[in-house]
Amino acid sequence: MWQGEARTAEVVLAAADPEGTGKGLPKSVKVIRLRGPREELRRALSRAETAPARYRSVAALAPENDELHVLCTSMTAVTWTKSLWSEALTIGIGSAVPPEESARSFRTADAAVKRATEGRPIVSWEDLTESGLISLVAPETREHFAEELLGRLDDTPTGRTELTRIAISFVRHHGKVHAVADEVGMHRNTVRTRIREIETALDTNLDDPTARLNLWAALQIADDRMA
Repeated sequence: MWQGEARTAEVVLAAADPEGTGKGLPKSVKVIRLRGPREELRRALSRAETAPARYRSVAALAPENDELHVLCTSMTAVTWTKSLWSEALTIGIGSAVPPEESARSFRTADAAVKRATEGRPIVSWEDLTESGLISLVAPETREHFAEELLGRLDDTPTGRTELTRIAISFVRHHGKVHAVADEVGMHRNTVRTRIREIETALDTNLDDPTARLNLWAALQIADDRMA
């Protein structure tokens, strides 16, 4: 819907100042994507179309799927979300961008609405970025990644439970063996042996920052799943 071009800016300008008051183009806008039953989206669209002009927005139903798209100023995004939401809908709020970059907010709103659930029906792009990179990956994908990686520890001599405990301490202390040994109450040489066992099982070198990041991510995902 939003192409991020000059025409988009013109549409926003018209919506931002329908009576020619001179308010001009807003400095930043957000796209809100609502998903749910078509009839419920039509009700939300009706509410959007009858809202006071001061809320400065453009709303349209997507012809190809059950979505309502709303382009509004960043300052009114929260107000719009509250006024349009119903229990039958999930909502994703995009990033704040200049009007000519509305396509970027449209994409980030898509990432946000895909993370919305019945228990958490409203998700913003800021929610995702504040939660870290892991939250940007679909739940089923990240859980598969974590299980595939950590599952390799199952067949080790020491076992997954103990090696996971060592791995958590290892990434927490940035690979400092003495700190790990102190935390887990184990001799440093034993810790080194356990680390080598982890590296062998994962077929990696934990001195490599990417390998350590992957291990940290898998451990975080597994911990979130158990919480």
